[in-house]
Amino acid sequence: MQVTAAFKWFLRVDQWSPDAQEWDQCLHKIGPHEAQRISKFRRPTPDHSYLVGRENKDAKSSTIGRLCIESFISLLNIPSAKLKRSRSGRPYIVSVFTCKRCLKCKEEGHEYAQFNVSHDGNYVVFVAAPPHCQSDRDIALFIEDMKDNLSREEHKIIRSMPAYIKALGVGLELELSRISFVLDETYTRREHVGHPKADEEWKFEIEWLDESTIVSVCQKKPFHERLKYKEMTIKGGEIKNKGN
Repeated sequence: MQVTAAFKWFLRVDQWSPDAQEWDQCLHKIGPHEAQRISKFRRPTPDHSYLVGRENKDAKSSTIGRLCIESFISLLNIPSAKLKRSRSGRPYIVSVFTCKRCLKCKEEGHEYAQFNVSHDGNYVVFVAAPPHCQSDRDIALFIEDMKDNLSREEHKIIRSMPAYIKALGVGLELELSRISFVLDETYTRREHVGHPKADEEWKFEIEWLDESTIVSVCQKKPFHERLKYKEMTIKGGEIKNKGN
């Protein structure tokens, strides 16, 4: 199955309180390498001890993000599907089945989907969409818990900038001060200063999960159908629709 539609999930970290059995199920699901990495997360407490494992919010957020990726791979229903990383370090899903359209796919395996995970505050957000063959660019996601005095319109522009940089895959190589663009009613990029590919158009999907949490998704043409976020939950180490 090749992905032909977008996926947009969010989970509340503060609403997930796994017991020891469920936590072990989750760690088994994400694999020993990731489980070992997450086991090293430590948060100091006032009594000079440390919160680790399922008591550590960062460990929970990272585990949820990885479970989203694993659950999405399982939805592809391709036994050979696996994660790889681009030259810029971006993770993506490939299969041994090759694509005849470009040399890159023949060499590296067909890219079945682009995805991104981000977490901040009490939210973990996962987005995925069909790939653009011959492109090393990603849909990008940025989420932040806003506690300042900017208006909603100001947030739409400011929070689109990090998502755009993530979509370019250049990270800190492109400073926010070098970006200047205008968003129309559909949040399509109109202007970018100081970059050689200033004629490209991008779409920003900006939504509020609650009164203080904004999510910005950046993607390059061709644009995918805009879908609402689905609230998900975790049951037995699996990502499930909260409504089910």
